Amino acid sequence: MLRILRFSTNRSLSPPETMKALEAAQAGVKAAESVPGIRWCKLHLGAGALVFAAEFDGYAAADRALADPGIQATFGRLGIEFGYAVNSDEFFLDPEQIYPFLRTGAEAQTVATQPASRN
Repeated sequence: MLRILRFSTNRSLSPPETMKALEAAQAGVKAAESVPGIRWCKLHLGAGALVFAAEFDGYAAADRALADPGIQATFGRLGIEFGYAVNSDEFFLDPEQIYPFLRTGAEAQTVATQPASRN
């Protein structure tokens, strides 16, 4: 099972605040990887967002992650200090469920980069 969490903030962070927020987010990844049942967790930077992607062994592992004090502290810090909040939270049962989104994005990019036809 895959889970993708997107956190965004409406605050304008200074460069030092941005680095501290990234350090806190990386601490959240380490805390998540220590929870039994979570296979991996990665941090990605989106447009104005922190995106966490994780693979875990079912909903029970997701519940353990939510109850983990290290994860709660990290995401609480992201919210209180830096104004981050969950923008989207999506679950996927199989990696194949993500492929239509990737294909659609790739097709859109291909169409955008092709020269316009001349009639």
